[in-house]
Amino acid sequence: MMVNKLELLAKLEHDQWVGWTKQIFNEWGYNLPEPLIRRWSRNWIAYEELSEADKEKDRQLAREVLEALNEKG
Repeated sequence: MMVNKLELLAKLEHDQWVGWTKQIFNEWGYNLPEPLIRRWSRNWIAYEELSEADKEKDRQLAREVLEALNEKG
């Protein structure tokens, strides 16, 4: 099965972001602004469930990774 590298990296980026924001929330949630918590928690879902606009944010970061890897050979 051929996996699209861009989508794979975008999914990994999202998974990493979810883990990072949940860790921050667990450690500092009581100090975080409520609008930030609401925005973050709306996106604590599987990559496949994100809106296309939110997926595109992760894809953009994935493109940057692919570009950096291509530059390095």
